[in-house]
Amino acid sequence: MDYGRVFVRGHLSLYRNITDVNRAFLLDAPGALSYKEVASKVNISWQFDEWPGIWKIFRYHRIPQYHAEVIADIKPPNWKHITRFEAEELPNHPHQVFYWHGGKTFQAYYHREGGLFDHEVAYVHFQKRAFPEPDANTIASPGFLIGPAGFTPYDRENLSPVEMDRLNGDIPRSLKERLGLWVRRLGRALDKRRTLRILPTRQ
Repeated sequence: MDYGRVFVRGHLSLYRNITDVNRAFLLDAPGALSYKEVASKVNISWQFDEWPGIWKIFRYHRIPQYHAEVIADIKPPNWKHITRFEAEELPNHPHQVFYWHGGKTFQAYYHREGGLFDHEVAYVHFQKRAFPEPDANTIASPGFLIGPAGFTPYDRENLSPVEMDRLNGDIPRSLKERLGLWVRRLGRALDKRRTLRILPTRQ
C-alpha cells in the first residue's frame, strides 16, 4: 500500500512528499482540530500532529496511514518515583529491560516458561526524562542498557530476573524533588490560565 504517512505520533511521523499529503493539514474533518484554530493560539499544546488533528483528517479523507505499534513509547515518571521503563502501547512484562546493540533496539524480557526473549523495536522514546551523560565505558561498549538511572554498558549478557529488576526498577524521588515538581506544575497551570485569558476568542 502507498501510505501517506508512516507512524502517527509527534515524536516521529514520516509523510509522503506529494502535494495531496503536503496540503492535507488544510482540510477539514468532523471532530478534528482546525489548523486555523491551532495557529491562532500558539502557547497551547494541541497535539495537532497526532490523534486530535492530522490522524482524524487523514482518516476521514482516506489517506492511508501506517500505524503498527513498533515503538517503545516509555511511560513518563510520576511525582513520587522515577518509574521503571514500561511501554505505553507494547506488552510489558514483570522482568524486562530495554537496550541498544549493533545498531538495533530491543525490549528483553523473561517469558513465563523461563526463557529470555528479545523483541526488536523501532526505537525507544523517553517521555519527560532526563539522564546523566553516558561515561566512556558505555560509549566504547558494543551496546548499552537504558533504564531509570541512565546508561549501562551491555554486550547481550544473560541477565537474571533479579538483575533486570535492579537495572529497571522504580527510583523514589526525594522530598525536595517532589516539592520542585509541584511548584513547576503549579507555575505551568497559572501560565496557561493567563494565556487563555488574554487570547482573542473566535467570533
